[in-house]
Formats: sequence, C-alpha cells, structure tokens
Amino acid sequence: MLGRDVFCRSILLRNEVSDPKRYHLFFVLLVLLFLLTCLFSYPDAYSNIPKKVTDEVARYIPITLQSSSPTIVTSNFQNSHLKTREDPYFAFNSSDCPTEEWNNIRTSSIPNSKLHREWLDKKLKTIKYLYHTSPSVLAAFVHKDQIIVTLTSENQYNTTVYCRYYDCRRGEISDHFESVIFPQSTVFCARRPGAKYISISKTLKENPEYSVPIVPRTQRPPHYFTVCMATLYGDEPKFLQIVDFIEYYKLQGATFFHIYLRNVTDYDRLIREMIFHKYQNTSKVGDLWNQPKCIIRPEKIGAMTIHLPTAVYEGEQFTPVPPSVGVVRHYRNVEQRVFAGALQRMMSHGPFTLLPIPHWIDEELTKTIVRRVKWVYNPVDVECIKKQRTYNIHGGITKNEIVHYVNLNEKTELPDFVLLENSTSVNFHNRHLTEKEESMFAISSSTCFVDEWNNIRTDSIPNQQRHREWIEMGIGKRNYLFHESFALLGAFVYIDQIIVTLTAENQFNKTVYCRYYDCRRKEIPDQFESVVYPESTVFCARRPGAKYISISETLEEIPEYSVPIVPRVEKPPHYFTVCMATLYGDEPKFLQIVDFIEYYKLQGATFFHIYLRNVTDYDRDCHHRNKYFSKWTAVIDIDERIEMRSDSYRTITTFLDSIHDPNIVNLHFKVQWVIKDSNSPAKYENDQQLSKEMIFHKYQNLSQIGSFWNQPKCIIRPEKIGAMSIHAPLVTYSGIRRSLVNESIGVVRHYRNVEQRVFAGALNRMMIHAPFNISPVAKWMDELLTNAILNRVKWIYDIVNVSCDQKQETYQKHGGINASCWVQQQNNNSILKV
Repeated sequence: MLGRDVFCRSILLRNEVSDPKRYHLFFVLLVLLFLLTCLFSYPDAYSNIPKKVTDEVARYIPITLQSSSPTIVTSNFQNSHLKTREDPYFAFNSSDCPTEEWNNIRTSSIPNSKLHREWLDKKLKTIKYLYHTSPSVLAAFVHKDQIIVTLTSENQYNTTVYCRYYDCRRGEISDHFESVIFPQSTVFCARRPGAKYISISKTLKENPEYSVPIVPRTQRPPHYFTVCMATLYGDEPKFLQIVDFIEYYKLQGATFFHIYLRNVTDYDRLIREMIFHKYQNTSKVGDLWNQPKCIIRPEKIGAMTIHLPTAVYEGEQFTPVPPSVGVVRHYRNVEQRVFAGALQRMMSHGPFTLLPIPHWIDEELTKTIVRRVKWVYNPVDVECIKKQRTYNIHGGITKNEIVHYVNLNEKTELPDFVLLENSTSVNFHNRHLTEKEESMFAISSSTCFVDEWNNIRTDSIPNQQRHREWIEMGIGKRNYLFHESFALLGAFVYIDQIIVTLTAENQFNKTVYCRYYDCRRKEIPDQFESVVYPESTVFCARRPGAKYISISETLEEIPEYSVPIVPRVEKPPHYFTVCMATLYGDEPKFLQIVDFIEYYKLQGATFFHIYLRNVTDYDRDCHHRNKYFSKWTAVIDIDERIEMRSDSYRTITTFLDSIHDPNIVNLHFKVQWVIKDSNSPAKYENDQQLSKEMIFHKYQNLSQIGSFWNQPKCIIRPEKIGAMSIHAPLVTYSGIRRSLVNESIGVVRHYRNVEQRVFAGALNRMMIHAPFNISPVAKWMDELLTNAILNRVKWIYDIVNVSCDQKQETYQKHGGINASCWVQQQNNNSILKV
C-alpha cells in the first residue's frame, strides 16, 4: 500500500545516514527482506499515484499536543508547504461563538403587539382542528425588530409560551421572552444578541422542543417574486406536476420556490402527457370569493389562510385583479378519493370550453419540462460489467441494484379557509395605509443588486501550477462513473475563486468553460476557461454579480442548469461538521440516520451534509462544501462512529481543541469492526423495540484494531485539501498530509453489515481482524444517546391519534375536502343499506 511504501522509503533514508557496520547481519537481512516486501506489495488502492513521487521525502514527526497527552505521528507525503502560524479565520475553538454585527441586537418587545391583542379579542383565525398536544417548532426567521417562529400545532391559540434562545453551539442563552401563540401557528419573539437557534416551551421549567436554526431576514430581499406550493395531498404520482409547476412559474419570473412535501408517491418512470396538453376544458371565471388565490407582500401580512390574508399590518387587505389581466387556471382532480363532490362544484361554473394556454408558454414550457425531466430521471446506460467495476471500487458493493428510501413525511399542516362575513371593506382589520414604498423594497423584477462581497472580478485561479503538476502525475483520476455530460452538484464562492462540483467522474482534465448568471439567471457574457480537476471539480474565476453558474464544453452549446453560488467568504460559522457518505443498499435506515446524527451532536458536531444519491467519492464535493464553512470536517459513513478512548478527551471537539499546529490538516483514525448480521427496523413501534434495535445496543462484538492503511477514516481541515479519496486526502495545499492518531486517543467503530447482498466477502475480510470481544460503548454515551434517539424518533414518527370525525372536520374546513376514511365509511354504510 502507499502507506507501506512511504514507511519503506523512510527506512531507506534512515539507513543512508547510518554506519552499516553498527548493525548485526541478521538485522540487515531483516531490513532487506522488508524492503523486498515493500517493492512487491506496493500496488493497491493508491497505486494510481505515479512512481515520480518516490523521489519525495517522507517524514514521521512525533508531535506532543499537551505535556500529558498521547502523541500523533504525522507524515508529509506529497507536500512541503508548512506554516508556522494559524490563519486568523480559523483561530477559534469549539466553544467560541462570534456574534455578527447584524445579530448583536436585543429588543424588549415585539412590534404590533397592541394590534395583535385587538385581533385576539376579535378571535381572528380561531381554528382548532389540528390535534397536537404541544407546540412543535417548524422554522424561525429573524427580522430587524423581531424573530418569528412557526409551529405545526394548530390548537394552541392564544397559549402563553416562552421563547428560548440558543447560541451557535446550541448552548442556551438565559434571557427568555414571554409571548403568546398568535396567529394560530405563530409565535413572535424579541431578539437576543448571538441567538442562532430558538425553541418554544409552555413553562420555563420544561425541556423545550428541539431548537431550530434562526434564518436571517435582515437584509434587502434577495428575490423579487417567489412561489409557495401548498402541501401535496393524495396518492396520485406527482413528479411531472411538480416539474410543470416549477418550470411554469420560472417562465413567469419566479426565482425561488417553497415546496411542502407530504403524501408524495415514488416516481413511476412513466412520463404521461403534460397537464396543459392533456387538460384544456376550462370553466367560466368564478367570483372573487370562490377559492381565490393571491400574490402577497409577505412583510405586510398579519395572518393568512390558504386563500387570502385575514389581517394586514398596513395596506389594503384585498386588491381584486380583473379577469382581463389574469386568472388562476386550476387543474382540479375530480376523482372521488381525492375531492369528494369536486366535479359537481365545478359544474356550477359551466359551460366548459377548450382553451389552450398561450402558444409561447406552450413551446417554452414543453421544452423546459422535457429537459428537466430527462436531466433528473433519464438514467445513464451503463453496462453491467462497468457497474460492477464501480461498485467494487466503492468498497466492494455487489452489483444488485441500489435503492434509496427517502422519507418525505414532513410535519406540515393543512391551513384553514375563513370566509369574512359581513365585510364591506377590502381593508378589514386594518386602516394603516402608506404613501411611500419602503426603500428596502424599491425594486423591480429586473433589479439585481450586487453585494459588496460579490463585486469582485479575478483573471485567474490560485494553485494553477500545482494543479497542472498533479494532473501530469495523474493524481485523483477515476474513470468509473459513466456520465456523458456535466451534471452540476453545487458551487461555492471563496475570496479568490469559485469551485463547482459535478457528478460526472470520467471528465478528467477536460477543457470546459465557466458560465456566469446574475440573480435573475440572465447570463453574464464573461466566461472563463478552465479544466475538470480533480475528477469532479472545476475551479472558476470570480465575476461581479454572479449568483448562479454552470459549465459547458464549448461556448456555443446551451449549458446544464445553473446552480446557485453559495457564499463562503466570511469567517467559518461552524467548528466541527460531518459529511455522511452516500446511502446505499435496500436496508431501512431511519434509525441509523437518527443514531448517526445524535451521536455526532454529542461529539460536538453542529452541521451535517447527507448525500441521498448513488454517487461515489462524495467526499470530493464534501470538502469543498466545508471550505470556510467549518474549521474541521469528518468524512465518514452512516455505519461508522469515531470514538474517543482517552480520559483527556471525552468528545471529538475536546480533542480538536487541543490541536494548535496549523500543519495538522488530516487526522487519520484506525478502525475496529463490529459484525452487524441483520437489518435495522423499518419503522418505529414503541420505545422498547427502538431501544433494543439501537445499533450500539444490539451489536457490540468488536474486532481487533486494524492498521492505519486498512480503510481508515479522517477528520480534515477542508480549506487545506487539494484532492480527496473516500478514505483520505490525496494531496494538500499546505500542511502534513497524514497525522496518524494513536488508538489510545481514538478509533473508528465500524458497524459493518455482513450480508452478502450488501458487501460481498465483508465477513471474511473482517475475520482477518479476529478475535472479537464484547465491548459496549461508554456508559455516559449510552445513556445520553439512548435518550436523544428516543426523543428525536418520537418527535418525528410518534403519530398523533386523530379520529376519522376529527379528520373530516379538518378537511371540510380546508375548502370542502373529504377525508378518505370518511368516504370509506360512507361507502360501507351504503353497502349495508343495500
């Protein structure tokens, strides 16, 4: 292996400076035997690195972190760019929480509190038909004068609650704020300096719900027109409708979509006729109060139903749009199981006439839908032998088809529809009219503001010469993902460059062009020539005002869909993040995912990147995602747990805090394997079943520790990594490429599934590391992790028991929908009467 090669050359160097006469003949023969072994055992997973690198010097340097701590052995293969001082951007540890200027504000009250009280007294929007027993936090948004928290519970109207604030490490800030739930699923909270997360509780003594990130909404709006898609309902396949919906409103000028996912069926791989081609039988225009839809100015709305605002802070509550200007074309499913009585209600608006959509929309929409669907769902035709080669490279996976089970059951609710009776004014519940637009919103659909950090143009990219050297050496070349074109995965802008990641893995060193787009996705005619390197990465120069980017092989072709450019130009907001490898196999994974996240949260992680697609070497994208986003990033699989073994370091972050050498950029951990001989459960049944099935309770048969070169895993400094493999960096821009962590500090506990269909030969490979011994996790970790998993799973999967009558009441208030159980009851009653 490469590591063995480095060690062999290390011995050669040491012997060159020594007097051979000092060594016993037996020892000389032993060294020669070992060197011969090195020469014959060199080819392996790292053998793609050319022989040219054998001229480099490898060093093993003992580094003492603390006077009483174990040592880390480091190797500096393929790099000699060492630093004597840490970059100021990264001079912080796991307990630091810097407070940005916009977030250093404390308020003692919330705006419009008197107005809210008036609305409460009038019992505005008092709907009690969603039967949650406690407030369940959905999201939170900070504005210049308040924080708005949204809930899933709808039966907590006017309940007194407390806003609970947390810093960037989720440590609670002891400065609560008393508020009430109003409107039905909303809590208005005062602001607190440094608050990054927030939760809600009914008392100050109880443990609140899980805290959610506070999303900043304190700057000029980045979008002019956005679209919210209502919760998806019914069992009809919806992939084509979703694509149609998004592409239609993109043509109408929308630049962002909020989509609520619930009751979504799997893609059925049958592309049916597009909805605007197949259904053109259009009714007459209904009146303004018959299930209308609206476009709103969100910052001025006090309370909403699914159809209209029920109260506004300022402005007119309703501004009717004449049919000659625009109407809503509603493709209503009339099947009884979806909307009972829908056809009869629609017929009251007859007669119906065939009315196709405008020709220009038809042409553009057809073209964009076909392109988008093929981009997402048209599989690459890969021969079986190529698939097998890909899976073997990626850890020995067998050639069975990989299936992903993705749970899309978000806790979203069906809002109500309230008719405003006896209302003669379009300004119901408000008289606050304004004469002048707020400067923050003095924009049009063509406006594209350029932020100061984004007003930069560069003519080159850093490290070009080193990239060229690495390309000539073939470092990072993999030819086993067989895409025919570039499919963009993500894009990240740094101070001196933009990095674009791709799913294609067979485009090594191909010349490409970076294509830039402004905030309205209009192309900026200032392209940049680059190459694909490493295998799935393109480095691009910066362009002023670029908000989206794409890649093309020529300047004449239409590029792939542009992706948003994610800013990474500030001080990293996280200290320790985790990348979970791509999920594979058909084993149910809900419990493993919860276990994984809760475990690493206890280890100090504050952000997770989870890959839900069949791609390999995910870590190449991952380390780019974490550059200037986190100081340290762990790159690991769903079945791997980095476990600290030293009394000096209880958690991963306490260990990371002890590292002050800026040249340590990759912490290399040895592995111990645990035999996992059965599948995880498919669903939550009860607490006892869940506790029994937790991976650290059920599987404790632990192998001996493997070597540093046997499938190790690592924690990296992402901004210093040049190219990655799934186990370790291939090259670094600065620092020591490998810092080997002694097993007395920590190891990786790898719960390896040994079923043949998952990993062929996995059990035989693990038995090399026998004997196995029963070794449970630390008691403190067992207790905390068990409770954390139980709480999280029950929060998501423990279903509220709602009767059919309650469901029917809820659905009837939602525009006359009938609950499926109620329809079934009616059918059963009809059969009994007959």
